Amino acid sequence: MGDKNYLAITAGWLAHSLYLQGRYDEAETFVDVCESSAAKSWIAAQVLWRGARAMLLARAGDFAAGEILAREGVELALRTDRVDTQTDALMDLAEVLRSSGRGAEAVPIVTDAVRRYEAKEVQPAAARARALLEELATAGAPVS
Repeated sequence: MGDKNYLAITAGWLAHSLYLQGRYDEAETFVDVCESSAAKSWIAAQVLWRGARAMLLARAGDFAAGEILAREGVELALRTDRVDTQTDALMDLAEVLRSSGRGAEAVPIVTDAVRRYEAKEVQPAAARARALLEELATAGAPVS
């Protein structure tokens, strides 16, 4: 019937999973699929491709472009009531900031994500976010 939204969202999740595994070239392929398939009205897919592309850009050293895309993703996500979309976008932005050597700026963003995860009792994601806070603290970022 021509609906590509499920393709887009699945490709976006796969891009994120591949990024976390360090399979960056493959992640890029699925970011492209997500971006080209995502309907403008499906915010979750729009957020997913922006976040994954932002992290890949930052990893490649294009921190400014990565941050712009990550912040666009957060802005879109915060317009929704979907906590999973919001927190994922916040964590993508935190990863971009961490990658660019700005871990201290990532701390309040990750703290916000932890609060949102815990409010929805998403304990595995909250644990990953708390682990990132510990990593940031070890790297010298002030964590309150």
